[in-house]
Amino acid sequence: PLLRCGLLARRWNPVDLPQQPPLLFSCLSAGISEVMTEMHRRHNAEPLDKTKTRWHILWHTLDEWAAILYSWADDTGQLGGVCTFYEIANTPGKEFSGIDQDVLLKAMRKLEQRKKAEVIHLDDGNGVKFF
Repeated sequence: PLLRCGLLARRWNPVDLPQQPPLLFSCLSAGISEVMTEMHRRHNAEPLDKTKTRWHILWHTLDEWAAILYSWADDTGQLGGVCTFYEIANTPGKEFSGIDQDVLLKAMRKLEQRKKAEVIHLDDGNGVKFF
């Protein structure tokens, strides 16, 4: 399964584990599931599928990412303008540099709910207009 961080993705493969008794693997799986459930409850993880075998692991909650991104837009004079997701994710020297596009979209949806932004679908990807 793929575990995703807002800025970093890593693959975890149970086949990589040395040969272990089935009971140990069962305990590992149950433990991982419990940790992910707790992280989801705290808004630091989002399942990527209904089976909850793939997750985004979030360094910041989506609300925190939304606040960070809006603060950047305000500080840099982006309010009223349109930025592409590519431009945002490739802004050098910022905490959100390299942010996963799915996490960025979810954070922007939070700003849309608050009437602080509008996601715009462009020919070559997504963009956002900040208010």
